[in-house]
This record gives sequence, C-alpha cells and structure tokens, in this order.
Amino acid sequence: MGFQDIGLWWGEGKKRITPHEGLDFVRFCDRSGKVRNLAGALAVPTIFSGEIARLHRDFLAWSLYIRHPQFVMSGRVLYTVYGHLQPGKKVCVGRRVVAGEVVGALEKYRLNNTVPLHLHLTIAWISEVVAPEELSWQLLNDSHLVTLVDPRTDFPLI
Repeated sequence: MGFQDIGLWWGEGKKRITPHEGLDFVRFCDRSGKVRNLAGALAVPTIFSGEIARLHRDFLAWSLYIRHPQFVMSGRVLYTVYGHLQPGKKVCVGRRVVAGEVVGALEKYRLNNTVPLHLHLTIAWISEVVAPEELSWQLLNDSHLVTLVDPRTDFPLI
C-alpha cells in the first residue's frame, strides 16, 4: 500500500477510514531479478540511529516507534514507525539503536489471516510535546501534532 492510499491492497475493494500513513512492503526483487514475497522471520533493520520510544501490540503483531533526536525541525522530531513485526529480544523502550541494527522480524499473523505478510514503514515529524505513551496509529493522523512524510519523494536522507 502506498503513502496516503485509501484502498486496501489485500481486500475485496474495501477502503480505509483514514489515508495510509506510510508504505507497506510485501515483495522484493532478489539478486537474480526475480520478484518474491516477503517471508516470515525476515530481519528488519532500522533506517537511522535513535532511541526506542514505544513498543505496542497492534492488530497484526507489534508496532515499534523509534525517535531520532538528531533530526529536529520546527519543534518536531523525526520518528520511524515499523509496523507488524515481532520485536527482537533486546528491543525495549529507552534502548538506543544504531542505523542498520536489526530490531525485529516479520512473523505470521495469528489474528488476521486475510492480510498478507508485510512490513509497514511510517516516517513522521512529531511534535516534541507528544509523550511516548501517546504514540499510536490514531495520533499519526493528527495533522496538528504530526507531519507525515512520503518516503518515496519527501525525504532526501534515505
């Protein structure tokens, strides 16, 4: 699913209540150029160094919010959010992570078999007044506190 899409890519023409907050990764090209679906237990690395701000159970698996204090703009700090993963054993709130460090893996969904295995990535500028325990999918849609970033076009750091 692409950034700000409203149609579900796995459903029967169903629509989202709010536009999609990031990108869903479900396939990749291997070294030979063959397109493959993501498989369970695939390692998920961080994009940037930062601090784990929140980890919570969602409807598919876990969501991990990483705060990147080295990136601040107009009273907002950069966060990356990795959705639908199984966190690694060392992943805990307050822990520092370095760019490229594996923070979890994809896992088969136990609660919803209709959604194909995928990794969700959100990049957002979130107001510095937001406490870590307030971080949620609902908050990401609050344009007064959050500016969502389209990783494909709006973010030159990747």
